This record gives sequence, structure tokens and C-alpha cells, in this order.
Amino acid sequence: MLREKCAFKGIQLPQLVDIEPHRGDVEAGWSGMLNHQLPALLPIASFWDALPEIFRWLHGQVAAPVLPTMPLLGGAGAEAIRERIVGLPPGSHGQTFIETIRFAAANRLLVNLDYRDQQGKRSTRAIEAYSLRRSRAGDVLLMAVRADSGQSRSYRLDSILGVSQTQTTFSPRYPIELTPTGPQSIPLTSRPVGLVLPRASTRRRSRASSSGTTYVFRCTICGKLFERKSHDSTLRPHKNRAGYQCYGTYGTYVRTK
Repeated sequence: MLREKCAFKGIQLPQLVDIEPHRGDVEAGWSGMLNHQLPALLPIASFWDALPEIFRWLHGQVAAPVLPTMPLLGGAGAEAIRERIVGLPPGSHGQTFIETIRFAAANRLLVNLDYRDQQGKRSTRAIEAYSLRRSRAGDVLLMAVRADSGQSRSYRLDSILGVSQTQTTFSPRYPIELTPTGPQSIPLTSRPVGLVLPRASTRRRSRASSSGTTYVFRCTICGKLFERKSHDSTLRPHKNRAGYQCYGTYGTYVRTK
């Protein structure tokens, strides 16, 4: 696609030497431009150090590496779970954890995992996240590698107590299969033409929505807060603090009001 665009404009493919003189400007604005839009900002050094290989690939000087298949542990099935919404018990924080893990994996960032094992022991470990799979027993498993030992591990999603991104990058040992696929539902932003609701029904709905428990979620991308009457982390289309359309579709649970 980039080659076609450059050919249409009559220009050459960009090269690393074209942007190297601007490194100082990029570093100066790195945090100010991006930190408020992302859950975790990559260190500028990790971004810049990856550019030479990216430009070599762009110019056909290096082929994309073929990574070995990750070993299946914990009775995991062969097919990775790619659905945007994974079927989890009501009230579970698992979907929020999944979105945090997906963001970190897509950006090659280690994740700190707060986990309780099958013996009841609770601990925190830094991991490289690779895929979600379902075991033969029906449990959702996170396939990962321990950053300290390099050993492959599987973690039951319902035993994860907390997830947080780090700013430590890693080089993948296996293919990362956490990118979601499938349609994304977007709520209606306007009432269908011709549909008129009685005033009484509107008042009753308004009183019902103003009472009871309210759950607060924070967008994983821009940090904007949303209030929900149910423990549903799905977010409506919205703009970030800079006024641009945010691509965040899920939020992390913050508190209950």
C-alpha cells in the first residue's frame, strides 16, 4: 500500500536518513503528544532502536522472521481465541484484563501479572503475553513466557487478580496471537426516525437509571471516565482529550458509586 501511494505521488519510499535529523523534535514531544492518549507509553529509545530494521524490511532488505510455534500447556487447544468479547462469567474483570494484555502485547511490552496459583499462593510476575486459548476443561488460558526465566507458562484467566503494563519491551519468541477479530458492535447514537416514546415511559426510565449502583470505567487508551449501570466495560465512540476520535472500545474498572 505504501509503495502504491508513493508511486502515485511520484516520490521515493521514505528512508531512515530522512527522519534522523528530526530525532530531537520527536524526543521533545514524545511524552507531551502521546502520554495522555495511551495506557502505557513506550520508551522513545525502544521506538527509535527498532527503526533501522523496519526500514530494511520496507526496502526488501530483510524478511520478516518466522517464529516457532509456542508449546501448548495446561491442556490448551490448538486454536487461539481471537473474539473481541470472550465468554466470561458475569461480574468478572477478565475482559478488562484481556484488553490490557492485548495492548501490551501489541506494543511488545511486558505485563505484571498478579496471580493466585492452584495451590492458593499469590504472587506477581512479569510476563511476555502471546495468546489466549481454551483448555479441554473449558477454562480460558493466557499463554505466556516468564520474563525472568524464559520458561513458557499458561495462566487461568479466572485466577488472575490484576494486570498492569510496564515500559519494558521484549523481543517475541513466538507469534503474538492476541489481536482481536470479528465485528465490533457500536451503540446507536440517535433514535430511529418515527419512534416516539410516551412521556411516562421516559420519566420511569430516567428515575430507574438514576438509582442503584453505578460502575465507573476508564478508557484504556485516552483515560476518559464512563459510568455504567451494569458491569459492562464496553465503551461508546468518544474523543480523547486532544479532541480527536479515540480508538478505545473497552475500559478498565475504577470504582463503584
